[in-house]
Amino acid sequence: MSIFLNNGSTAPMREWVRLADAPMVLLADDTTVLQASASVGDLLQLPPGGLMDRRFSDVVAPSRLQHFAQVWNALDDGKAVECDLSLMRGKAEKPVRLRLTRIGNGETIVEIRKPHFQAAASRQLAAAMRAISDGMLVVDAQADIVELMPPAERLLGWSRQEALGRPHDQVLRLMTADGEPLESPILWALSERSARHVTEDCVILARDGRKLIARLTIACVFGNDGVEGAMCAITDLTDQTLLSDELDYRASHDSLTGLLNREEFERRVKQAAREVQASRARYVVCFIDLDQFKIINDTLGHAAGDELLRQVSAILRGQLRLTDVLARLGGDEYGVLLRHCDLQRARTVVDELLGSIRAFRFAWGEQTLSITCSIGVSVLAAGESAVSFTLSQVDSACFAAKEAGRDRARFAGDSDEVEQRYTEMDMVGRIASSLEQDRFMLMAEDVVSVSDPTRVVYRELLVRLRGEDGKLVPPSRFIPPAEHYFLMSSIDRWVLRTTLDGLAAREDDGIIYALNVSGQSIGDEKFLEFAGAAIRSSGIDPRRLCMEITETAAVSRLTDAVHFIRELSNLGVHFALDDFGAGMASFSYLKNLPVDFLKIDGSFVRSVDESRVDRGMVEAINRIGHEMNLKVIAEHVEHEGVLEILKHIGVDYAQGWFVAPSAPF
Repeated sequence: MSIFLNNGSTAPMREWVRLADAPMVLLADDTTVLQASASVGDLLQLPPGGLMDRRFSDVVAPSRLQHFAQVWNALDDGKAVECDLSLMRGKAEKPVRLRLTRIGNGETIVEIRKPHFQAAASRQLAAAMRAISDGMLVVDAQADIVELMPPAERLLGWSRQEALGRPHDQVLRLMTADGEPLESPILWALSERSARHVTEDCVILARDGRKLIARLTIACVFGNDGVEGAMCAITDLTDQTLLSDELDYRASHDSLTGLLNREEFERRVKQAAREVQASRARYVVCFIDLDQFKIINDTLGHAAGDELLRQVSAILRGQLRLTDVLARLGGDEYGVLLRHCDLQRARTVVDELLGSIRAFRFAWGEQTLSITCSIGVSVLAAGESAVSFTLSQVDSACFAAKEAGRDRARFAGDSDEVEQRYTEMDMVGRIASSLEQDRFMLMAEDVVSVSDPTRVVYRELLVRLRGEDGKLVPPSRFIPPAEHYFLMSSIDRWVLRTTLDGLAAREDDGIIYALNVSGQSIGDEKFLEFAGAAIRSSGIDPRRLCMEITETAAVSRLTDAVHFIRELSNLGVHFALDDFGAGMASFSYLKNLPVDFLKIDGSFVRSVDESRVDRGMVEAINRIGHEMNLKVIAEHVEHEGVLEILKHIGVDYAQGWFVAPSAPF
């Protein structure tokens, strides 16, 4: 039995419209309603069948009839048009949005939606719309094609005339993603005689050899004698799937080298850690850091640096098994996960990696350069919770390899320096949490006049860290890690804020309060901006404040130091050059540093009463300081004999346990 009616309208389309959950009508060329879904009556408060054989224009609000007529007359076959207007609901107007699609044979499907383009709820209707806009074919009960819509012609590469009457699987050739032939879901739907829709994603092999990724939605059409055929909506997902695959690839891979990125590497390490826990498999994690890569970037340019990274990536990949994981973690850092590998095998692999990089020659223009790398290695601990510990160990081992001279590997647990670096990294975490939880504190050490030790003229504020147990952590334990991992500026900010808050709460006692500023902060323009803004907004007299900079930091960053001192000196802040003499630098650079105080390093002061050399150094520094109109402070004054000698030499001020022990600020 044919599934077409005598008037040319397809029975499947009428059946689809009738069964649709959402408001939907099928119109003749003069807008006569040929079929309507039940929900249309509910929408317009009409009895069942109340719209049949009426003209749809009869229910369009009079004020919108002209607009509807313009849209209707502009419709083309196979094209969908949307418009906003109002329909009559009793005597009231109901705003709606119509989607009109002329499907041929003088018929048009109209979907009635809520205004503002809200999607219809009906899955049947959504399938119908996809069929019209993408592609649709109709088969009879024997699965032979009886209709092929124009979009389907373009997708499959068959014309309607060529396809009509053919078995559908000659036109709709399906396969799996692996290229295996796929049994047609249309045959399954016809054999099952199911009223529900069948949806399946597959690959379509078009007539011209194109492979399309598509979604098929099939629905049987029922008549008085049972199943009369089926409709198959074809949704082309090729571009969408390729875009999704591309986005997935970009999310997990490095754009420069094509290797996995840090996020994907860490995900795979976590997965491996779960395998270690479940099956006692053995994995080894490595971090590889190219040595002196920044020099190549700075001298040859970033294009050369990028090309070097691409070539190094290929070399490293060539030294690893296909089952091993290689990732670029960022910059010049790589990560390696050696699968099912014990420590002995790992040592061999790491030696091969070091050797391959050592033997590599990078040619750029007329220059040929050799490079080396440093590698940190650790066995992967069991369980996802141990991943952070393992990665920290690997990072510490890589850092230790660099500090030991580069072009070498360090295995976590093999040496004290790796353990020391791991301890430092653990302290870095404690420093960060202490800043958040305000576990730092300030201690104060008084500086007195040598001629009158009862008169306090200067007070140095020293930062201390309280452990979680409440005990003070020695500066020697947290300052070096903070310097190694660039946390000193954060600590300096805390110290400055706390000092300013403390001074704002005190009356001006005529004492200068000094705080130490690290070399990292001296070279940090943002810290300079922060310091200036904080001092200006604090309301205190900047002349109550002094900043101490070590001789080593000042000499190594002389230009930055001069700029830093001059900017804040303009506000009225004093400056002191700390630990003078420890760096054994020339006195000549002093004239370039506009400081107010010169602090003699305590290593000379401590034994000034026992060593003629130390006394000579103190005398020389004191004399130079006074020649430059600086006030001289002697540190580490620990007994009365030292104070007496300083008084005889003519040093201005003294600081140390004998003068005044430190106390909370």
